[in-house]
Amino acid sequence: MPRPRITARAAFGLMNPRILEPFWLIDMPFCTLPDGSKLSYESCGRGNPLLFIHGWSFNSTIWEGQMKYLKDQFQLIAVDLRGHGKSEKGEDRPSFQQFASDLNYMIKQLELNKVNVVGWSMGGSVAIRLFFLCPERLQSLTLVSATPSLIQREGFPHALPLAVVKRLKAQVKRDHLKALKAFRDLILSPEEEGLDTIGAAKEILSQGFAGSQKTSEGSLVALMEEDLREFLDGLSLPTLIVHGDKDRICLPGAAVYLNEKVQGSKLLMLKECGHAPFLTYPLQFRAGLTRFLHSL
Repeated sequence: MPRPRITARAAFGLMNPRILEPFWLIDMPFCTLPDGSKLSYESCGRGNPLLFIHGWSFNSTIWEGQMKYLKDQFQLIAVDLRGHGKSEKGEDRPSFQQFASDLNYMIKQLELNKVNVVGWSMGGSVAIRLFFLCPERLQSLTLVSATPSLIQREGFPHALPLAVVKRLKAQVKRDHLKALKAFRDLILSPEEEGLDTIGAAKEILSQGFAGSQKTSEGSLVALMEEDLREFLDGLSLPTLIVHGDKDRICLPGAAVYLNEKVQGSKLLMLKECGHAPFLTYPLQFRAGLTRFLHSL
């Protein structure tokens, strides 16, 4: 008899809307940035701040399941990066430095201190950039399915060939939605198909894309240009690295590299896991994250 598939809401305990109304249905507050653009975010809970940063072409709703369970332990902030979700894009081409600068400004406007930052995929690179802008306001970094370089470079083979990423960029330009679907299909590993959480993960991923073709293309160009290897020795915060050993986007070797280069970092490698461990292995992800945060 086939195993039952569960919905996203059942998987993450969201059947009762009074527990936590899905925050994409709430009028999210905005932080007005120096250039006049509005940065959208949602905040709930109490305790030390825990800032979630989404990945390429997604938005803050990707973190809904984790927020439900962590709101009694932390003040949770899930942000839409510039040009994503409900945040305005402004005039400039997206860059990780701009994303980080926006978050730095928001953190100061909200008067946050001892912020624990969780960045997924591209969000992990933004989190590293953010550290160098406001190290005094941060308490820890958690890099989820992250890499210092999306593409292979001299001395760094743990990444995608440049030709593969160029093909994705061409697809984004030619057919934005088709390209996003192709990217989404790479997020989940074939080994995860038998999990009870796979239906919920697919549902959330299918709903979570946000951003214009211009934002997706610009962010992808930023990913192709970014090489953070020279910055890793300077990371002086407690750092947790969470990765799936079947990740086909940010390769597992990148997590091992990060663990070796970031002094004192801890590595949680999840077996049979793809690019979104907080969706397919939510309990293991949350247990590892909270154990790390409560040890600080």
